[in-house]
Amino acid sequence: MKVRGIGLVSGLLMVAACGGSHNSQLSLELGYRESNQLRELSLGIVPEKWEGSADSVEAWVRQYGGRVLSRERQEDRRITLMLRLPVAQAESLVIQIKSLGYVFAEEVKRTDVGQSFSSIESQIRLKEEAIARYRELFKNARTSSEILEIEKALSATLQERDSLVSLLEGLRAEIGTVLILVQLVNARYAGMGAGGRFWSQFGRALVEGWDLFQQFLIGLAYLWWLWVGTALFIYLLIRYSRRTGAKKPSTPPQSPGERAPS
Repeated sequence: MKVRGIGLVSGLLMVAACGGSHNSQLSLELGYRESNQLRELSLGIVPEKWEGSADSVEAWVRQYGGRVLSRERQEDRRITLMLRLPVAQAESLVIQIKSLGYVFAEEVKRTDVGQSFSSIESQIRLKEEAIARYRELFKNARTSSEILEIEKALSATLQERDSLVSLLEGLRAEIGTVLILVQLVNARYAGMGAGGRFWSQFGRALVEGWDLFQQFLIGLAYLWWLWVGTALFIYLLIRYSRRTGAKKPSTPPQSPGERAPS
């Protein structure tokens, strides 16, 4: 009994160690402690419960202080979610998303933007120096043409400086976040890619054929007014033809003696 207890405890410790190593591996791949990097994570999930899975992901994202950038649905087959949330909360969210079902794809991408930062900051400094020169020239301008020319150049340089500042602020904001692309695939279609063996294609054809038949019935339901109108028109036409046929006088047949002489 004691040996079984020790084995059970050791098994639980091994499971916990595996889970901790997986989470630490994700942290290492995302590079939480490394600065000046853009992070992107792609996940492919086949949820055990298809209905409501995307709504659950959106609720978790808001719970961790993130945002849902987009949500695209491909009929009842696939839902693609684009999410952005703080780097510190990404690991907890990913664990919850993976708990939805089977993970068939996972990829982490990191892009170092340190040189981009340096380049943008140097360009901003150059624009600031140009702005200071234009303002000094503006003070010493004598003619109206000089003033107009300096004002035009100063305005263009200010706009360029502001655009670079906005770009730098956007990069800084993205550095502290992770862009997560989640694809939820309905288990009904998960194993039905293009090609495959005969029975795979046959099963895919049956499923897709049934879906097309359902769409056809739904389309017919949308045209209910057309079918009612057509049936009413045919009914009125038949009644009218019967009435006109009943009112038409019948000519009695003439006897041979009443025929006109030729």
